[in-house]
Amino acid sequence: HKKEIAQFELLQDVLGETVGRTGFLVSELWQLADIDPEFEHSVNVATYSVVFAMAFGRIDQELIADIALAGLLHDIGISQIPADIVQVPWRKMPREALASYSGHVDESLKLIEQFAPETPARVKAIIHKHHEKFDGTGYPRGLQGFKVDDIAQLLAMADLTDSIASGRWDGEKRTMRETFDTLEKLEKTRTFPEHFNPDVFAVVRTWM
Repeated sequence: HKKEIAQFELLQDVLGETVGRTGFLVSELWQLADIDPEFEHSVNVATYSVVFAMAFGRIDQELIADIALAGLLHDIGISQIPADIVQVPWRKMPREALASYSGHVDESLKLIEQFAPETPARVKAIIHKHHEKFDGTGYPRGLQGFKVDDIAQLLAMADLTDSIASGRWDGEKRTMRETFDTLEKLEKTRTFPEHFNPDVFAVVRTWM
């Protein structure tokens, strides 16, 4: 119980410090994006990313701050994608719509470069890889296996976790237990995992 309290307090401290250091930047970018509903998702992803990183034993505060900032900014490029496409759950998107939606990763980086060029390179690298998959079917570059580093995988896991829980993934909202059960089924239905390095996922799943 004491360990859980300590971890929770550390999480609060890290997120608080990150908001203090980057709050103005995040606020400015989201005002430019003018898509407030997406901000709740990004806050959730930032929080889950920090929790997952802690579960994975990554507790360096500078790294944690970068992960949190990447979570807050990872979907800023959604503002550049037609709203009728964004509103469709991922699994129900036609191929043409998914191709357009996938452009939000590069659009996020363009906005960051334009309005916040001082953003750490590691933050931008994490954002660039947050839709890559372990089996190579992700985007924008189709990276496979260990070409997607563990830190980017943690953000990807956080993004997919909140998307499944909120209904963004397939239109059905789920509890957190149901969400992790769904993630586990996704990763075990094939011989070669689709989304995540199985070692990374196993550590986070066990901790949660």
